[in-house]
Amino acid sequence: MLVDDVARLLELMCNQGYVYKELWSENLWTVDAHGTRTETAFFLRDADGREFDAHALRLDEQGNGIPAWEKAEGFIFTPQYLSGEGMVAGYPVRCMSAEYQMVAHTGYALPDKQVPDLIRLYEKFAVEYPKEISRIIYRK
Repeated sequence: MLVDDVARLLELMCNQGYVYKELWSENLWTVDAHGTRTETAFFLRDADGREFDAHALRLDEQGNGIPAWEKAEGFIFTPQYLSGEGMVAGYPVRCMSAEYQMVAHTGYALPDKQVPDLIRLYEKFAVEYPKEISRIIYRK
């Protein structure tokens, strides 16, 4: 999601019954193009327990996503990484591809609560687990 869309996303999601569950530790507050101070890394939950994880990006001139929650530049989402399509609360959305979603869950200690999400990615899209993750998944 783009930084400039966070306020509208929150409005839509709250109208669908979602509320804040938590700001991620990497959250950085920023100002969007409308002058609104907004968060950049958070997740929401509805009464049925469905969760929505949001990390806001800015696009550069080449269409690369630059994380708004990072203090230092260097981590980039190429247009290929951002080629996924999904649905959130009945609305079509662009998102990270299933393949990159797997890759994005490497390089850190994977919390147990994220394992079921990766299993669902594998089952729905037949995306192979990176070696680092497969060792964790197959131990469960």
